[in-house]
Amino acid sequence: MSFTNLTAEAITEFDIIGFSGTQNPKAVGCIILIIYLLILLGSSANIYIIARDKRLHTPMYFFICSLSVVDIINSSSVSPTMILVLIADITAISYRSCITQMTLTNLAFVMEKFTIRLMAYDRLVAISNPLRYHSILTKTRIVLLTVALWVLGFAIIAAADSRLRATSTEATVT
Repeated sequence: MSFTNLTAEAITEFDIIGFSGTQNPKAVGCIILIIYLLILLGSSANIYIIARDKRLHTPMYFFICSLSVVDIINSSSVSPTMILVLIADITAISYRSCITQMTLTNLAFVMEKFTIRLMAYDRLVAISNPLRYHSILTKTRIVLLTVALWVLGFAIIAAADSRLRATSTEATVT
């Protein structure tokens, strides 16, 4: 069985056509831009306030900061492209940009679930062992748990991304 590439050329970009039927695309794009800026402002303010106030250096607020980082990643992965399509009428996206957006969106999805589970674990320890809470969830353990879950999230997404690339390569080769 011979393996030949049936495509005449490599895919370098995609055309985004999902917004072509949108009425008043510039108004929708401006609304998305305003919401995106509010998300960035709110999440950044959240991180800044928690980092600044020493009284908020507790496990739950650390997890809230992590969730704010996830929100920034999630909104920054797709919103700029949507804004460009709607406001500037740029409907082409490069292959690398598309893969990067997909990877960041999937990472944000996975990390949101992990962070909410960490927050639930924090509440479980607080309810189950209220007198031992501070000895169980030390700052070192919280940082280690968070870093471990970020590494696990990156590993999951990298494995899925490499499997997707291998599948797409096989599809073009056969």
